[in-house]
Amino acid sequence: AFSDKNITDVADIALDSLSADGTDVLLNSVLRIASGKYLADANANELLEFVPVASAVNNLAISNAQTGLSPVLAAAGTDANIDISITPKGTGEVNITKVDIDSGAIDGTTVGATTPAAGTFLALQTGANGTDGQLSIFSEQGGTDYFVTLYPNAAMTMSTAYTMPPDDGDASEVLTTDGNGNLTWTGAGANYWSKTGTDLSPATSGDDLKLNTGETLTIGGGTAITRHLSATGTIDFGNLSSNCESQTITVTGAATGDTVVATPTPVTGGIETLRMTWNGYVSAANTVTVRACAVANNQNAASQTWRADVWQH
Repeated sequence: AFSDKNITDVADIALDSLSADGTDVLLNSVLRIASGKYLADANANELLEFVPVASAVNNLAISNAQTGLSPVLAAAGTDANIDISITPKGTGEVNITKVDIDSGAIDGTTVGATTPAAGTFLALQTGANGTDGQLSIFSEQGGTDYFVTLYPNAAMTMSTAYTMPPDDGDASEVLTTDGNGNLTWTGAGANYWSKTGTDLSPATSGDDLKLNTGETLTIGGGTAITRHLSATGTIDFGNLSSNCESQTITVTGAATGDTVVATPTPVTGGIETLRMTWNGYVSAANTVTVRACAVANNQNAASQTWRADVWQH
């Protein structure tokens, strides 16, 4: 219809009016648009403005596509390597609803590379206001592939930043925090214990379990034990005949109401060999009283060492 012709000095042309003879518009022709001119919509509003560059050799090429394929906006021209630049205006940004980056670089860092490039990401954010982010690391397994995915805790009440340790740590160490997000490698608690079947014991022979002030030991869900005290003393009850006698052992820290177990060290003629009974109790601060009673005449217990164990709850 207008083959090899120029349309000039026309303020407004509707392309649907250029096909009066039924032939294709601008078939095998070049449409030249002067600087500052633009394509407009049906309301005469700008859709696409053209800004020519003198002696230009590179340009954009737009291709449509068949079913199942994607239209293409590509760089074209005489240069071997041509970038495509998208420049927002003012403080505007380039907003992409969905993106799949298969290759190239972002901020100088190669996308999909196995080794670092010269550039670095200054910051990486996933998610936004109203949508939780997540970080997924892909694992290529040949058949069924998997991901390792990190999520923020749904109950977070503050922004959290972690500073990694300066090295890769030693075998069996774990990451611990100082409470301010500074992470270090420390020995795992499991390293201090050895488990055989259902038995748990210190990994190093001779190590002890120590509870400090304010810490408790609860066995089988029972009453918590806060402290254990112990001391020894020599006791000679003498000859008892159907009567009782009391002797004391000093146990520093004992208090009235504490649980007491009084145990004699077996000796020849000791109280444990006679017809006698005994019990222990805290009679005053730091004092355990052992009371022995004879249930027959002439029960003469030998002098022997006693241990007083005091349990506090």
